[in-house]
Amino acid sequence: MTSWDERAEGEAGRRILGGSDFAADMRAGLVEMARWQREALLSDRAVERAAGAIDALLPGESAELEAEGKMREARLNEARAALRAVIGDDDE
Repeated sequence: MTSWDERAEGEAGRRILGGSDFAADMRAGLVEMARWQREALLSDRAVERAAGAIDALLPGESAELEAEGKMREARLNEARAALRAVIGDDDE
């Protein structure tokens, strides 16, 4: 059984929100947020499992792509350094 204070707060909330029950709305919102978080977590796990499966099927590909990415990053850093040498860098 609810107390008089709880009942008054519920009635005031319904009046403020145009007849809706604030607590029920909040619960529904929290349930929906929990559902989204669960879906996102399941999606992340699915992506991790898929990546693991790809790595298992193509073990050399993953390492090769990672090495290629590092090589491209090194070339980009060299180009940035050369550009800074030509135009100057205010940060240094």
